[in-house]
Amino acid sequence: MAEVDTQYLKWLKNNKSFDLNMKTQTLKLKRDATHYIFFSDIHGNSKTINLIDKAQFDFNDARLVGGGDYIDGRKYSKWVTDCMEEFVKMSGAIILKGNHEQMMLDYADGLDDEDSLWFANGGKTTLRSFFPHQNVSHKAGKILLHHSNYYDFYQSAPIMLETPHYIFLHAGVLPVEDYATSPKYKDYHFGNLFESLNDYDGYRMWARDEYFFYSNGSIKYFAHNKTGKTIVTGHTPTALVQGYFDDGSFLREAPFNHCVVKELKYPNEPARILTDNGCHSRYPTHDGNVTVLDDKGNIVAVYDYSHPDGIEWSDYVKENEYYMANKQD
Repeated sequence: MAEVDTQYLKWLKNNKSFDLNMKTQTLKLKRDATHYIFFSDIHGNSKTINLIDKAQFDFNDARLVGGGDYIDGRKYSKWVTDCMEEFVKMSGAIILKGNHEQMMLDYADGLDDEDSLWFANGGKTTLRSFFPHQNVSHKAGKILLHHSNYYDFYQSAPIMLETPHYIFLHAGVLPVEDYATSPKYKDYHFGNLFESLNDYDGYRMWARDEYFFYSNGSIKYFAHNKTGKTIVTGHTPTALVQGYFDDGSFLREAPFNHCVVKELKYPNEPARILTDNGCHSRYPTHDGNVTVLDDKGNIVAVYDYSHPDGIEWSDYVKENEYYMANKQD
């Protein structure tokens, strides 16, 4: 995290309701809020902000939690970033870092080469949004970005928020009891992506199948959640997530224009909640999944393209029953 105390970092350090571990980039909330409004993977889509505003109007006791990837994709990365900063100032939102913010930081720090991974994932669009009247060549863009408030804000963002009942982050943690200290993170080598990451940080921002599944012979089963907490993530568009539970039930893949909120849950275990609506793409229906949760690990409502005024979770499940887990014959 940032060595210089930015406005966001000062607020995180000085807020007595948090414990901030700078080394692990983890924020711990001592008590759960009455509700949480979780949003992730906005990717420069201005319409997601409207959904957040509506959810916040309906649940004015909720704490906003952003799960990363606010930039890269559509053309409003600057405005979305400005909104994130405003959410922090006005309502005490927790804005977490995603892999796209990390790619941006690595680019600005000179850890990305001329074949920029960030540019290949939407970085040029973000630079044009941040600096519309400036030269956005590879070299000039690095300098502009490194000296900007956008760099400072995202550099200050933690990777993970823990509460008594939740783990909020971008991609996932190993769903094991020692999820914060497990030596198994080194087996995945996410730290090799850039010099700035260790394997634990890299996993939390980049993991996909590593987080979802375990293998039993030739079949991949959804892993059990042994952390004791509900895990809420974005990162992987939910339409792509399909597979078996070890009781024989099956979670179906959905059409890519229908990235619904999915809940991976075994009996007597907390859930893993997947929310990425696919905003990095250009589908009109990909305006974000804004998910409202209570203080015990349960989904309350979802706000999306089809339900801009919100829909209760029980009705949402009925509407999307085909893409929820079903027993196989």
